[in-house]
Amino acid sequence: MRGFLPILPAALLAAGVPYACASLPKAIPWGEEPQISRQIRVRLQEKSPSIELRGYDLAFSRGGISARGFLGPREVTARTNRLSRWSARCAGGRVELMNGLERKVFDTVVWIHSPSGFVTVGPALRLRDTLQIRAVARGQGCELVNALEVEKYLEGLVNSEFSSKWSREAIDAQVVAARTYAYFQMGNARVNPAASFDVESSIKDQVYEGVHKEDAASAQSVARTRDMILTANGVQPIKAFYHSTCGGQTELPRAVWGREVAGFSQRVSCPFCKVSPRFTWKLTPTPDDFKRAVLNSPVAVPEYVRAGQLESLTIADRHASGRASRLTSQWRWKGMLLRWDFTAVQMRSWLGLNAMRSTWFEVRRAAGHWEIAGRGFGHGVGMCQWGAKVMAEKGGRMRDILRLYYPGAQIARWGGQVPGRKLASSQ
Repeated sequence: MRGFLPILPAALLAAGVPYACASLPKAIPWGEEPQISRQIRVRLQEKSPSIELRGYDLAFSRGGISARGFLGPREVTARTNRLSRWSARCAGGRVELMNGLERKVFDTVVWIHSPSGFVTVGPALRLRDTLQIRAVARGQGCELVNALEVEKYLEGLVNSEFSSKWSREAIDAQVVAARTYAYFQMGNARVNPAASFDVESSIKDQVYEGVHKEDAASAQSVARTRDMILTANGVQPIKAFYHSTCGGQTELPRAVWGREVAGFSQRVSCPFCKVSPRFTWKLTPTPDDFKRAVLNSPVAVPEYVRAGQLESLTIADRHASGRASRLTSQWRWKGMLLRWDFTAVQMRSWLGLNAMRSTWFEVRRAAGHWEIAGRGFGHGVGMCQWGAKVMAEKGGRMRDILRLYYPGAQIARWGGQVPGRKLASSQ
């Protein structure tokens, strides 16, 4: 990218307002440990009964809270000088590592590092830098966290979240959004110095599947955009949400999660994602399918839903984007017809995020089932990945893509440390 440019509203662009170079924010003296500020902690397993790992010249360190309040490794307590395989099990608040006749026990947390730079978990999950294995409270197994440099994390993320085969400008825009999201989550996680991770490796945050997803194209994109983030105030990263396919218009965080999020103030029309294979979809659950999905969820269910029969399902309200907001259902129970309301976001979680791909849908009764026909895939907030792909193929630049999907945000260079406090958000 040639310089760092502000992201201007589409209306100003249409009016021919020229770009104006934005000055870079100064380095922010947040935090005290530079090596920590560049290292993200990615949780890969939450409650695993056991973890198999192998690596060369592994070093094992005791975990604990450092003098500066960060949960990290202390002194090296054991080291191997060869390729070795270990099995980790967690019980009674301790981590037990076994290798044939060898046995090592650590209180609560152990950090594992290889001078080669890689440790393999299971049959083929190759991870960079350092692993943390922590005994989960109440004997619920082991938590596995990978601590690695942020830019290397992004190299592995590209081919898990979209594709390095896409146009260069689309890849670069995605990397900037992903880096911004990562730094936002890191800042929020470190409000609590005892927090053991910053992001999940799943769709709860950003999908990360290790070294085997890295390639030259992803590494080049990360290098081209190094340290670029999106901010709402020139300093702090926004929570740069993104999703697969918006269906024609993006959504606001408050319509999805019920709260405002800094950096998101308007919905955006997207004419680019119609070629997405997920632009339209259909789901046909029977009344029993729907009831089973509801009963398998953690939501509190009225007795007339638990023991009754679904008779009707209608959309009661919509957001301005067209996405469903609230639904009304009627259940027959003991000769009565009783109403139960819930949100479209709840309904999507019950039926499955990959099956019911968005909350932009119509619903009607068909023979023996309900027909739910929708458009788009994902929550709809922030960047539409398929829109970015097509926009780049049509000649759009990285800054054009980011300007469209994050209006009001600015591109800046991350030059500070991760703060030990919450960043600007609604949380």
